Amino acid sequence: MTLKPFARKLLLVFHSLTSVGLLGSIASFCVIAIAGFVAVDQGARAALPSALLALTIAVVVPFALFANLSGLALALMTPWGLFKYYWVTIKFGVTLFATAVLLVKVRLISQVADCYSGAACALADPRHGELELIVHAATGFLVLLIPLALSIFKPLGRIPSRNAAA
Repeated sequence: MTLKPFARKLLLVFHSLTSVGLLGSIASFCVIAIAGFVAVDQGARAALPSALLALTIAVVVPFALFANLSGLALALMTPWGLFKYYWVTIKFGVTLFATAVLLVKVRLISQVADCYSGAACALADPRHGELELIVHAATGFLVLLIPLALSIFKPLGRIPSRNAAA
């Protein structure tokens, strides 16, 4: 199934929006996480992990899921294909990997938020959890620059077809 040009452009706009939104929301996460980590004011220190959890559930995760789904739809419904060009396959794999790591880290974000909200703290050292979140978010941001660059440069060409030898 191939999309008509207008539908393809709409899907491309949606994919671009969710992909850029994902990068922006992860950058915001980093800023809030760092602000919480270095905060001297105990009120801010207590409030920011809950803000990180809300940001993650309401913004970061939906952007990640929609970026993956719209990217998959674009790959499958346009001539690019999912396994025709290296850049498309790598881009999808990197985004899928980053989303999987994000979904695993939601538990840690929740645990850090619990530690500062007065709920039972499941972490031996909440500060270590905060630092881990900063490192993972910053790394995730950098990793997601790979699909962005691949979208612009489209390197490496086509994946050789298995039918080409026949």
